[in-house]
Amino acid sequence: MKRLSISLPAIALVLALALSGTAFTSAPGTSNNTITTTPAQHYQNVPFLKKNYFDQSYFWYWADDDTYNDYGTVLYEEWELGQYYYPGVEIDTNPGAGTLLMKGYPYYCQPHNTLPLVFLYAHFTY
Repeated sequence: MKRLSISLPAIALVLALALSGTAFTSAPGTSNNTITTTPAQHYQNVPFLKKNYFDQSYFWYWADDDTYNDYGTVLYEEWELGQYYYPGVEIDTNPGAGTLLMKGYPYYCQPHNTLPLVFLYAHFTY
């Protein structure tokens, strides 16, 4: 009698799992049984497809003559400089051995009432 009373809860547990659909399935363990892969043109892979709400946008001025260029985030401005103005040149915010290209200001006014918050540099490797 003792042997039957121990295996009875085990049988009930296996039966409950089998009938609820949480056991004995061939589908992966994701929600709604979908595969969670991101395509190549997803906003997590390309930085400017979907704006991140925590990204700060700046008013960009050229460093040499202080003329206005545009308004955008650091990632977009790095991409724009590397795509249109300096193709093949590394553009980033690292000042080490770089040439100052642009300054990012928080406000649109001239003369500037604040100091620039972001600087973009080009690293020429010719």
